[in-house]
Amino acid sequence: MAWLNTDIKSTLASLPPPSLDEFDFDAVLNPSDPSLSADHTVPADAMSLSKEIEGASEAGNLTAVRQSLAAYRQVVDRPDHHAARRSLLLAIEHEHHEIVAYLLSENIPVSHVEVKQAVSRGDRIILKLLFEHAWAINKALSWDEPPALAYAVTDEDLTAWFLTMGADPNASCMMGRTPLSSAIQYASFRVVEMLFDHGGNIEQSSLLHAAIGRENGREREQMVEYLLQKGAPVNAVLHQDDRPEAYRMHEAFGLGTPLHFAAAKGYEDILRLLVRHGAKLDIKDSCGQVALERAEMEGHEAAAQFLRDQISLMTARL
Repeated sequence: MAWLNTDIKSTLASLPPPSLDEFDFDAVLNPSDPSLSADHTVPADAMSLSKEIEGASEAGNLTAVRQSLAAYRQVVDRPDHHAARRSLLLAIEHEHHEIVAYLLSENIPVSHVEVKQAVSRGDRIILKLLFEHAWAINKALSWDEPPALAYAVTDEDLTAWFLTMGADPNASCMMGRTPLSSAIQYASFRVVEMLFDHGGNIEQSSLLHAAIGRENGREREQMVEYLLQKGAPVNAVLHQDDRPEAYRMHEAFGLGTPLHFAAAKGYEDILRLLVRHGAKLDIKDSCGQVALERAEMEGHEAAAQFLRDQISLMTARL
């Protein structure tokens, strides 16, 4: 234990040895324990009925869904069973609105899978049913997936509908992703403007990082310029101040400023833009590196040379 310091070693040495008296090493299973004899398998009748529910949901036969689900529950009193959830997903996929409404009224559980399927189909009737009866519109889809609006931003009309339904551009998942940051990375400028018009917060630390993540180089530069003109924080370390949970979870991976991110990507045009708008060269990321070191580490020599030149200019002015 050479890696332990002296104080910790002393504390461990002073502790009494652990006692094993409280453990019964001669214990054996009791065959009469009812938990051992409980049948946790799904009866064959239930398996057959689950197939009937799925088939009826896919075909749009509401009467058959009602009958099969009632019979199914006589055999298996578990509304969250896979068969019932699979039936809801099939009804959503085939846009059988009455069946979706019925299954929701029967308290069939809803997960992010069903919500994302409804968004991908752009079915406003089903989305309205889900948001009014089963899933809050601004609820994150999972710990690392933002609310449903984030998956609608590539469709301008659907985005507008979400906003009329009360969707919040700033609603976040635990990892700090928001519909606004998703739009900045993937959507049109018109959609991004729409989200800002509906309360999008320019102070989010992830926005410039999201813009730098755009695939199209020209759009990337335009989006970064647009955000800088709106006052996006050019020197904010990703998640450090506004998403502490996300920062702690990713701290070991080197969270930095937009300059760090652009340097790691080798985007010299973005580096020039950020420096022109006041990006600081000496800020360290969560692993203790400055942007120049990130560029060097990733092998982007042109970007690294630009940053060296900027550091030389800054030093000469001192």
